[in-house]
Amino acid sequence: VWRGFPIIYILMIFGIIPLLLLGLSSLFTQDSKGFTVLGSLLVVFIILVIIYIVYKWKRGGLKESIIEGFEARERKNQSIKALPDDMDYVKSEIVRLRDHTGLPEPIPEAKKDDADDSA
Repeated sequence: VWRGFPIIYILMIFGIIPLLLLGLSSLFTQDSKGFTVLGSLLVVFIILVIIYIVYKWKRGGLKESIIEGFEARERKNQSIKALPDDMDYVKSEIVRLRDHTGLPEPIPEAKKDDADDSA
């Protein structure tokens, strides 16, 4: 799974969610009916969001899509890390094939332009 997941998890569980609950509980401690009503509406909204996320996780394919996304991100990161080694291998194979087939060395673009200008 994606290596950045533990960082996101720790930030969510120990940072964002406690701050959200602290802010929500402070709405109920105010001496205003408006803040109490707002807190009640937010609690209902949060409960509906949690129910929707659990439903999508169990039945809607959210779990599979998140796991596929994490795996794709990890494959991409590993590919980027391995790219210099892969490029060295490809270059060595091209040189080996060029030597095997007897192809001449390619002319760099700057030399082609100079040759075209002089003709």
